[in-house]
Amino acid sequence: MSADASFEASTTAQGLIYVSGVVARPAARSGDIGTQVKDVLDQIDARLKAQGSSLARAVSLQVQLRQASDFAAMNAAYAPLFATADAPARTTIVAPPETPGALVEISAIAAAAGATREIVRPSGWAAAANPYSYGVRSGDLVFLAGLVSRNGRTGEVVAGDLAAQAGVIFSNATDILAAAGLTLADVVNAKVFVTDAGLVAPMNDAYRARMPAPRPSRATAIAALMNPQYQVEMTFIAAAGKTIVNRPGAPAQPDATLAQGVAVGQRVFVSGMLGADFKASVEDQTRSVVERLTAMLTAAGFDWSHVVDATLYVTDPAHAEPARKTMRTAIGRELPAGATLVTGLVVGDADVEIMVSAARR
Repeated sequence: MSADASFEASTTAQGLIYVSGVVARPAARSGDIGTQVKDVLDQIDARLKAQGSSLARAVSLQVQLRQASDFAAMNAAYAPLFATADAPARTTIVAPPETPGALVEISAIAAAAGATREIVRPSGWAAAANPYSYGVRSGDLVFLAGLVSRNGRTGEVVAGDLAAQAGVIFSNATDILAAAGLTLADVVNAKVFVTDAGLVAPMNDAYRARMPAPRPSRATAIAALMNPQYQVEMTFIAAAGKTIVNRPGAPAQPDATLAQGVAVGQRVFVSGMLGADFKASVEDQTRSVVERLTAMLTAAGFDWSHVVDATLYVTDPAHAEPARKTMRTAIGRELPAGATLVTGLVVGDADVEIMVSAARR
């Protein structure tokens, strides 16, 4: 086992290529956001081409900005690299890259060579105001963009409290999924970002009211969004035929806010998990999380060799490397593809949360 605790550059399984979070190379980090975005996307394209795919076949990108004020310039640099009507789905949040000088970090999921890729757009909807698609299907999965309180048909921001904003998000998600022949009941995985810890409870209330049970796997973090009017952003993956996976010894909870795990086809999506003791060190919290994730993977008939994508949430950039090193040691193998997000967590004392998905190779 190497001494390096970085995520694997890319992982391929079930017709998809997962590319770990990429920051600009040292020479480009002296440049502005436009320079860095171009360098990052060039690197992602190179990784995908090495696997027989390309950036043009990306289905979903996650963009982490150091500051929301770079959003417009990021879009300006990003747009020329994608055909206007064919851009991947995208989620953009403020989650400062741990690398000093890096203004942006981007991770990607792309269709492998020979796999299908289809843009999903509801009838009557205009193209997104920024360079992304609302939904992209590849194989049996549909990837939705990060949805905020914006009218899908007109593109106008819809003001209101969290409940009102969540209502807009779920209405938009319903339309996008319908265009793909699916419903909210088919959502298998969700990532939710709220801008303040005080919004977690009302978000959960709104989520339970609109997301039908049994609900998908989910991770929730606290991060700034691209418009100060937005309080919440949600990103979904959907597929028909899901089944719920419970941790061994844990009773089934049919009306739970989130599923511990969701299996669909040859894949399993495991919810973000925290350590057992929030007062413990970062290393001990990480070991505890890995133990719980291992139990979930085992319950679904998978193990760490099947994990294709991991999201590590840490509350401080200084926690990132110790958490990854501990994670690598605890799983006994090199890390899968993944990304590290520096965000707040829903439990104030927690320092580490990890969410994974696995697929048969």
